[in-house]
Amino acid sequence: MLKLCSNENLDEPNKFYCKNCAVPTKSTKKLRLYRLPKILILHLKRFTNDNSKLCKLDNVIGINGDLDFDKLKICNKNSLGSKLYNLFGIVNHFDSLESGHYTSECRSLYDNSWYNFNDSNYISCHSPEYVTSTSVYLLFYRRAN
Repeated sequence: MLKLCSNENLDEPNKFYCKNCAVPTKSTKKLRLYRLPKILILHLKRFTNDNSKLCKLDNVIGINGDLDFDKLKICNKNSLGSKLYNLFGIVNHFDSLESGHYTSECRSLYDNSWYNFNDSNYISCHSPEYVTSTSVYLLFYRRAN
């Protein structure tokens, strides 16, 4: 379930700090989209502060190859341009908060083939039409023309 524009409660330990009264206050935040960019990068929340200890979240994320904001019904109706986005890159983080390894999967502009990049090598890989993973960290989308 995409919670991109859901209300997020900011309470312990994430209270909003008011500079005027110098008091941490419970509040909510909500993201609203008024215009959509040509390139959209989604940074997934994969870390949390649990009892004053930073922890890595390892919940399974399901990703479709395309992202359609019309179907998500989270954009202002007056948004300009296409609301359909095509996935063209993924960054994965493996291991723990203290150490880890990053890999990426990217679509070629020339032949639409997908490649997995891992340190000094790359290999051809399947098209991530639908991916379920505990390691997805960043998603790169290009607005369809």
